[in-house]
Amino acid sequence: VLIELASTSERALRDKDIVARYGGEEFVVILPGIAEDEARRVAIELLGAVRAVAIPRDDLPGRSIITASFGVASASSRELNDLSAIAKADRQLYVCKKDGKDCVAAGNIIYR
Repeated sequence: VLIELASTSERALRDKDIVARYGGEEFVVILPGIAEDEARRVAIELLGAVRAVAIPRDDLPGRSIITASFGVASASSRELNDLSAIAKADRQLYVCKKDGKDCVAAGNIIYR
């Protein structure tokens, strides 16, 4: 699943974008020079790409084993350096989790 997600992300992003595994099943995507509205669009595109992978679950017919939630936040260079950008994006990620996951949150608004 991780390999498939990495390939899917690579196809959807620019060469200068950065994808890094941040935890067990969490990733950080850094999109240099992109405004938050464009980052939201990229996150929605990535969500669609993850959904298209559609590896079926044996225990839940009609459901995929891969879902994704994206917390979108813009940040200054300082916020990237002191990691407060991660906290901003994480707050948006929890907006997704509270709303049932498998979505994008930006500015406290959910996009499915």
